Amino acid sequence: MLNIPTVFEPCNQPIDGPANFTVNSYDYLRCSTRIEAVAMRSKVEEWVSHLPEEHVEALVNRIRSGDNDQFDSAIFELAVHEAFSQQGCKLLEIEAEVKNGRRPDYLFEDPRGKKFYVEAKNIYGVSKSEQARAKLRNEILDHINKITTKNIFLIVHFDDLPDHAIQYNRMKNEIENWLSQLQEDASRDFHLETDAEKKYIFRSQKFEMTVKAVESSNATTSDRSVGAVTGNAAWVAPQIPIRNAIKKKSNKFGNLDYPLIIAVNILDWAADFEDVVSALFGQMSVSINVNTLEYEHFRNRDGAWRGVAGLEGSRCSAIFCVFHMEMSNIGSRKACLIHHPQPRNEISTEVFEFPQFIVDRNELKELPGKALHEILGLAKNWPQNLTLSMTRESE
Repeated sequence: MLNIPTVFEPCNQPIDGPANFTVNSYDYLRCSTRIEAVAMRSKVEEWVSHLPEEHVEALVNRIRSGDNDQFDSAIFELAVHEAFSQQGCKLLEIEAEVKNGRRPDYLFEDPRGKKFYVEAKNIYGVSKSEQARAKLRNEILDHINKITTKNIFLIVHFDDLPDHAIQYNRMKNEIENWLSQLQEDASRDFHLETDAEKKYIFRSQKFEMTVKAVESSNATTSDRSVGAVTGNAAWVAPQIPIRNAIKKKSNKFGNLDYPLIIAVNILDWAADFEDVVSALFGQMSVSINVNTLEYEHFRNRDGAWRGVAGLEGSRCSAIFCVFHMEMSNIGSRKACLIHHPQPRNEISTEVFEFPQFIVDRNELKELPGKALHEILGLAKNWPQNLTLSMTRESE
């Protein structure tokens, strides 16, 4: 009998509804009473039991740390291990030391007896300072949610993320006073585009936040007053952090004796598959002849695998790519394997069941494969499908 610790500690304060903005991922999953959360906890416990016993404690500590980055990375590494194991790959070692002293996450042996490394990486697309400012925003929203509202909900708009701690009591009191004035006249209706007085602006140094009151369709008192959160539009370049992360991981371990697969979980909601292709092979651009107005599309030589000198990044044999993967949506995520055109250590396309992409005659060609949920033995859209099943059964 293996001495595997329970991942999720007992919770003395169960959470029946959605999480507060500032609750960490571990505490919410540990305490949530939702049927999806119960299934997710069970699945995490099952997957952890598939790891070598001597590595369980370190991973469990990361899950329990209260740090969402640590939680996300541990869960992703766990899912990556499970995905390759379910395809008949044998785990030989966790964090095996290579020639330069570095340690990739996993050393596997495929069903044909060929060894390969896997290194997992979550890519957020935001800097540490932006994450810190987002945390301040979440604290603001949690304090606004403490305001009791009746028959209305609030739309909170941030012109920019805060860069300093807010006087929360002053903010809360000002919003409550404003709402009291609005609700003095019971004949008022709270339609978004009517009176200017239904908009309140809170300022603190250079930070500015707009709060709007909107009529609720349910004539009830709510303990969560924030109904929507908005922000300004901004130019984004999701391919840049993806490219930088792949370059860094490709060079981290030096020249390896076996193929290296870099598994990336892209958590930037602005990113899509084209951004990954741009990160690897160069951003798509357009060249226009000013005389004839004829144009042609081409890729810049600014990719992790295709630069000014031609193909590069050959230490990476392939990219395992998935978008926005969390335990709460893993049954609906799409994953694929993108092969380097000329890797230092080639890995066969016949080994894995994932959908795969190869470069064929300067074009990216897809080789069909199984969906991630099938490989993991999960129902499609798990665990959200559990709620849908219960709804159908009750009808």
